[in-house]
Amino acid sequence: PATFADEASVVLHAKLGHLDAVEHLARLDFVGGSLWLPAAPELATRPLGSACRLRIQARDVSIALSEQRDSSILNRLPAVLQDYAPATLAGQVLVRCRVADVLITARITQRSFAALGLQVGSPVWLQIKAASLV
Repeated sequence: PATFADEASVVLHAKLGHLDAVEHLARLDFVGGSLWLPAAPELATRPLGSACRLRIQARDVSIALSEQRDSSILNRLPAVLQDYAPATLAGQVLVRCRVADVLITARITQRSFAALGLQVGSPVWLQIKAASLV
């Protein structure tokens, strides 16, 4: 894979799919699925369907081998491990996963990478905390 930086992130192009005024959440829809995030004031004034960009930092993405429904993490996306490389931080690995036509990067420890038995082609679930998204 390409060399990854410690502050690796991706920017997704999405559309505003839903605003939940009660829970103060916004759902952004992209080609690979949907993600929930806090409904910041700038989102609350946009019409549904409007184009948005969403930044996901690798440090805010975790990996599971199955969908974890009993978790506080709202965003879970099925993915396939595309490639990986050591991070410049000792003991960490940057893992790039494909969600439909979108690549999302996760930064995890080498221990977790080994314990999960990850390899190129592994089916995984990406988990992204809603509160971490901007």
